[in-house]
Amino acid sequence: MERVQPNPYLTVPNRDIPGPGAARLTLINPAYMTRLAFETLQDTFHQPIQNRITSLLPINPHNAPNAWERAALQSFEAGATEAVQVQELDHKPYLFLMKPFITEASCLRCHGGQGYKVGDVRGAISIAIPLQPYQTLAAASIRNQAYSYSLIWGLGCCGLLVSARRRNRQQERMAGIFEESPVAQCLSDFGTGRFLQVNAAFLDVMRTVDRKRLVGRTSLEIGILLPEDRQRLKDALREKTWVERFQTPLRRLDGEAFQGELSLKRYEVDGVPYLLTSLVDVTERVQAAQDRIRLQDQLNQAQKMESIGRLAGGVAHDFNNMLSVILANADLALGNERLTPEFKRAFEMVRMAATRSADLTRQLLGFARKQAITPELVDLNEVIERVLKMLRRVIGEQITITWMPGRSLWPAHLDPSQIDQVLANLLVNARDAISGEGAVTITTENVVVDEAYCATHIEALPGDYIRISVADTGYGMDRATQEKIFEPFFTTKAEGKGTGLGLAMVYGVVRQNRGFIHVQSELGRGTTFLVYLPRHAGPAADPEDSPQTDVLPRGEETVLLVEDNEILLQSVQDLLRSLGYRVLAAGLPQEALALARSEAGPIHVLLTDLVMPGQNGWDLAQQVKELRPGIKFIFMSGYTAQAEVRQEMHAQGHPYLQKPFSLRDLAGKLREALGA
Repeated sequence: MERVQPNPYLTVPNRDIPGPGAARLTLINPAYMTRLAFETLQDTFHQPIQNRITSLLPINPHNAPNAWERAALQSFEAGATEAVQVQELDHKPYLFLMKPFITEASCLRCHGGQGYKVGDVRGAISIAIPLQPYQTLAAASIRNQAYSYSLIWGLGCCGLLVSARRRNRQQERMAGIFEESPVAQCLSDFGTGRFLQVNAAFLDVMRTVDRKRLVGRTSLEIGILLPEDRQRLKDALREKTWVERFQTPLRRLDGEAFQGELSLKRYEVDGVPYLLTSLVDVTERVQAAQDRIRLQDQLNQAQKMESIGRLAGGVAHDFNNMLSVILANADLALGNERLTPEFKRAFEMVRMAATRSADLTRQLLGFARKQAITPELVDLNEVIERVLKMLRRVIGEQITITWMPGRSLWPAHLDPSQIDQVLANLLVNARDAISGEGAVTITTENVVVDEAYCATHIEALPGDYIRISVADTGYGMDRATQEKIFEPFFTTKAEGKGTGLGLAMVYGVVRQNRGFIHVQSELGRGTTFLVYLPRHAGPAADPEDSPQTDVLPRGEETVLLVEDNEILLQSVQDLLRSLGYRVLAAGLPQEALALARSEAGPIHVLLTDLVMPGQNGWDLAQQVKELRPGIKFIFMSGYTAQAEVRQEMHAQGHPYLQKPFSLRDLAGKLREALGA
């Protein structure tokens, strides 16, 4: 009909329905029907009742909310179920009541295009009822009833006064318990989340003394609760009345982040829900737990590296014995003047292969921290600057090397050749990590490692250190790779591009010199290796270099040779005899002692392996010395023995032969020991 027309602001599929004759039948949505019903009510009964339909996303501009309606709609989205307020309309009091429209499945036919889902607040309907007639009736009723109630009021006042005082005392006691509780607590409105009360402990945690900064506001408005955790809290409250303790990141009023443990309890008083929240700052507890996990991981890694080191040392020891046999026989063959050129080339190839294999075992021994070293007092700046002159050519021109030596660097007591190995491996590793052009920065500086640093780095010990930093601009490493890079034979390079021993050797060298190494890396942000070497506090004498000549030195003295490997024993015996020496050979320490006792002539030199079954070479040497006071010692091994043995050997100046050794090495050490 003329009065009832289709809603021009709403498009509904199949809205018009054919009717009999010329009648127009059009579907009308419930909101429109409600508005028509109120208009009919006002026109028919002349009632001054007002009606409004409104929404935060109105289709009809007439339905746009005013300030009060907007606030009410926002409260509905926060969980409120109705809004009531007394306001003046045309200078007359009206009672405004508003209820929300909750989206149901059938609503989506008309409003699905607006993005609503089932359960969303789509809008609200309000009714305004004039209060003046009711106020007039109420005033008359009050006057009539006032006289009747006066007597009742008078009699009840005494009872109410007593009851009120008792209740006030109970409330005061409860308020006192709440205020003085050592646990931070706050009481908030369950629907809006606004703080109603906070106790002193809660103020302390939030670092404020002004309750006004909290009361009347929500945790999200204040910034205590992070936005990403708000939904988690709402879901927890929706599921159950009591929420078990859970941890979540929070912020104090001064902006500092901390880890909070929340316990929530929902109460209802006269049908009104409230939320009591208890808060405990567990930042230190969480940090301590994380530190324990990190230290345990470091300990597990250190134990694994130590186990791998022992395995690598054992493998290198046996392998070096075999290489010593190969080198000894190759040297003997090459010393034969009747050897044909073809066989000479063949033995030279054998010797070259054995020498390269020895380099691999030397890297294994570096990782196992059992290679022989000759420590001396060095300036690391000078050592690094010297080796950089050679390494710049190896790295290539496409990579820029920046060298930043620290001032007044502390001295270190170590074998400078080991620093050459460390720096060479770190720079080659950096070069391989850089695609195309890039940069490597090398710095040195004095650092003091304190107890606090050691508490989070299990391999570190307090003290003064020289720190060498090698930082590259390569592609970096993820955490899983960082945990394995120091393990021998682990490599991320393509097959045939690396042995996986370079960084393992670096780790072993640093640990052998009582230092430690850390790596800092992120994918796409490069890698930095930090090498910490201890400062040397006392003097150290530099060893004298032994002169070398082209002619192999020979001798006629008697050598007591002790080697438990039968093949190597025979090979070294042949080498000694080729140099002119008289040889007494023993496969076990007991046999060597028997020879030392029974031999009638002089024994000039004891050449013994350090690692043997039953007794080590050092202890054997002390027993032989008692039988032969003037005897000289030469020790040999695939890897050196315990640290104290290495130190004592070096302190007393006894020559040492690192297996595998050449005929020239053997000849030189014999003349060094005999003082010739």
